[in-house]
Amino acid sequence: MKILQWFYSKNPGSLRKYVPGFLFLLVSISIQAQINLTNLKGQVSAFETITTKQNVVVFMVSPTCPLCKKYGKTLRELETIYIPKGLRFFYIFPGVDHEPVPMKAFLLNNKLKGEAWIDKKLQLVQHLKADKTPEVFLLNKNSEIKYWGAIDNLAFEVGQTRTVTTRFYLKDAINSLLSDKPVALKHVDAIGCFIE
Repeated sequence: MKILQWFYSKNPGSLRKYVPGFLFLLVSISIQAQINLTNLKGQVSAFETITTKQNVVVFMVSPTCPLCKKYGKTLRELETIYIPKGLRFFYIFPGVDHEPVPMKAFLLNNKLKGEAWIDKKLQLVQHLKADKTPEVFLLNKNSEIKYWGAIDNLAFEVGQTRTVTTRFYLKDAINSLLSDKPVALKHVDAIGCFIE
């Protein structure tokens, strides 16, 4: 609205001429392209459809990333605590380089129950501005990002991990979200393998 007021103050006679085009531009910007994901059976679904009206945790993962492999136990523990509380877990494998067998093995070896999806065209990666694996996004029922970044402080730099994790960023954010409290810490940079 302030843009229109500024424009009108500079060009009072031409407001009627430009408003329809300006409004069309605003509507065009607000319409987002559908984000298509493929499950391990090859079926395609829109991300917006599968996450509607639910609290969701989206994990960007890769079966070849050493740090992702270290998080199996942590992910399983999070699922055990929060799936019964209605939180859905999505494991997103970005790109076309992933074969179904290693992805299935990643889920089976870690005994994960969440849904696995492939983001072949990196649409969800671009939408969320993800750049690493593992990287996590906590979305509320309105698909608003409440937390994004590192799962915890296990890794303190690439290739370096602590023997004991002392900060649980994702878990704290989930607890706040499920308790209808504001998420205090909204972002911590993820450390891991870059998405290419």
